[in-house]
Amino acid sequence: MREQRDLFEQQSRRDGLTGLANRRRFTAVMDEWVAAAHGQRLPLAMLILDLDHFKTVNDRHGHAAGDACLRAFAAQLQETFDGPRDVVARLGGEEFGVLLRDCTLDVACTRAEGFRQRVAAQPLLIDGGELRLSVSIGVAGLGPRGDADGDALYRAADSALYRAKAAGRDTVCLAASDQ
Repeated sequence: MREQRDLFEQQSRRDGLTGLANRRRFTAVMDEWVAAAHGQRLPLAMLILDLDHFKTVNDRHGHAAGDACLRAFAAQLQETFDGPRDVVARLGGEEFGVLLRDCTLDVACTRAEGFRQRVAAQPLLIDGGELRLSVSIGVAGLGPRGDADGDALYRAADSALYRAKAAGRDTVCLAASDQ
């Protein structure tokens, strides 16, 4: 019974396909870290990432290849953001999130851009051929004196992601300063 309970607990916090934290776990950590950021006056950054034109991968190569692509992308994400102050999650579909505790916006943008470049430079092998991907990334943050909550932080990063998509994809956009 204990093993079954532990398995259910893990499944409630992990994405079944990628093994990353799921949206529920991401939200719980976000709320905890936002409260800590306010209490300790430390910065907190969030990245929202979306694979560009992912529907094309499924349409051309099939859903099994799409799943393999998501697992490979998740592995790249986890390798890049693997510190004790980083949380990586699959939020749904081809959308992922990263929380960066005690991380300024400048550093978060630099890390996001480095990851964007890594994805663009390292094609995946799918069906015996190379598959080039690109990723759009929205970046937002809480300053040490900010009064925004986790929902506002998420909305700001998501809005920046949509601006990155509108700007032609394969780019990193910082949340507007009024968000």
